[in-house]
Amino acid sequence: MSKISVVKKSVKTLAITAIVASGAYGLLFYFQGDGIPNRASVGSVSVGGMTLSQAQTKLQNELIAQAQKPLAVSLDKQEYAINPVVSGLSINRDATLAQLTGRKTNPILAFQRVFGHLVVQPITVIDRKILVANLQTVANASDTLAVEPSIVFVGDAPKINNGKIGRGIDLAASAQLIAQAYPSQAKVLKLPMQDKVPSVSDIAMDEYLPKALTAVATPVDIAIGKQKVIFSAQTIRATTSFVGDDSKIILQVDGDLLLEEINRKLPKLGIAAKDASFKIYRGKPYVVPETPGRGVTSEEIALSVKSAISNSKNRSAKIALAEIQPEFTAKKAKTLGIVEKLGTYTQNFPYAAYRVTNIGRAAYYLNDTIVMPGETFSMNDTVKERTVANGYTTGFIIGPGGQFREDLGGGVSTATSAMWAAAFYSNMTRVEQRAHSFWISRYQPGLEATVSWGSLDMRWKNPLKTAVLIKASITNSSVTVTLYGTKTYDDIQAISSPERNIRTYATVYSQDPGCVAQDGVQGFDITVTRRVTRVGGKTTNEDFVTSYAAGPHVICGVAPSATPKPSRS
Repeated sequence: MSKISVVKKSVKTLAITAIVASGAYGLLFYFQGDGIPNRASVGSVSVGGMTLSQAQTKLQNELIAQAQKPLAVSLDKQEYAINPVVSGLSINRDATLAQLTGRKTNPILAFQRVFGHLVVQPITVIDRKILVANLQTVANASDTLAVEPSIVFVGDAPKINNGKIGRGIDLAASAQLIAQAYPSQAKVLKLPMQDKVPSVSDIAMDEYLPKALTAVATPVDIAIGKQKVIFSAQTIRATTSFVGDDSKIILQVDGDLLLEEINRKLPKLGIAAKDASFKIYRGKPYVVPETPGRGVTSEEIALSVKSAISNSKNRSAKIALAEIQPEFTAKKAKTLGIVEKLGTYTQNFPYAAYRVTNIGRAAYYLNDTIVMPGETFSMNDTVKERTVANGYTTGFIIGPGGQFREDLGGGVSTATSAMWAAAFYSNMTRVEQRAHSFWISRYQPGLEATVSWGSLDMRWKNPLKTAVLIKASITNSSVTVTLYGTKTYDDIQAISSPERNIRTYATVYSQDPGCVAQDGVQGFDITVTRRVTRVGGKTTNEDFVTSYAAGPHVICGVAPSATPKPSRS
């Protein structure tokens, strides 16, 4: 009987406790209120006691603005910046603040709203697809790609190039790491990396070799219109390779080399397409329309030869002659803004056969070059390396110690000087330009330039919103370079300062078999000011300072002995 009473009493006590707790929670729920508590923060940003509008503004200025700044990530000790705004990373401001407003059913949160400090974390929105796509741009700049194995032919012999493992970003793991860390920017995130393995193994390529040898063992004949060309097995091997690609071994054919072979064997096969060009008439450029050609393209030839090689029964294919459209059309030419002369310069030189050859070759490469808006012109890239294959011959250049010596391309600096002076008078922006080491009397001091393949270039940038056309021509004693485009000025002048800091030259005796005698030239400094007068008479000045070393007086031969001093008795 007593036990039953105790049980009933306990049940009654629990019921009373529950009622009291329920009432206390009800009061707690009631006293929470709907607004932001007096002591509340989003991360480290305090928003306690604010209205919703005030909290939104503060969150925008202090948290979201900071979270939109670039995230620093590193990869193999190289740092990169990830822009959250375009990488699918953001903070949901309203959802974040909703964690602080409204009555909470969770008693712990309810207690914190009334008596404690309620702290919530930002709710982030992560678009993984966009984030991975932006990480791919970092991968493109940093990854060492895997090299697929391949089979090429050196002469008649096959050569197997083994694949190589690359190294790059683990995109999925990197996206996960950034998503977890965002919006914190407390430290540079070190992105995880992984090996990039070739899709085809070296063993698979080795096993493919017999099939590759069979594919290039016999000739291929191609019918083009009413004519036929036969590619020998040797030509097929020279233009064919087998390369791993997406877990398959694919056949690659060099259509450009095969097209060269066709042009040699069938020189009258078709008519070459001609691009649109510019003709100068009475000092003004006019567009000469393009002319369509007729023939075959390198892409068609490559596809046809691939088909023939893959067909073990019939190693032949047919290609129909078709019209070939030029790449550069009159319509495109007319949009470039090449409508008037910008600036010109003629550089004279003493006649020499090597000068006419080399300066003429440089002028040939310069002529009809188009430099697009914002593009940088390079003299070396344009006139190519000075080799016999590129049309150059041996001439005199300035060698070590300021002494003349013979080398391929001597005289190209004369064309370079004309090119730079024309660019100067066309208000092009100098990027790289250096005068000869000592002054040569045929050049205007401070307004000339030289180049050296692999070590010294002459470069200028087109600052205009329109393209610039280069025209170059040569006589037996001069080279003229003219630039055409759309002018943004009325006049350009070159104003030279007096020569200063005069330096005397030394006399050098040389027994070098290649010695070239030369007169000495004093060294000096000079400033050439480019004065640009624009519409309305406003002028701007830009100084170009040149320091010339003294050029030695070179005497080929043995230096005279010093005069002996008389003896004294």
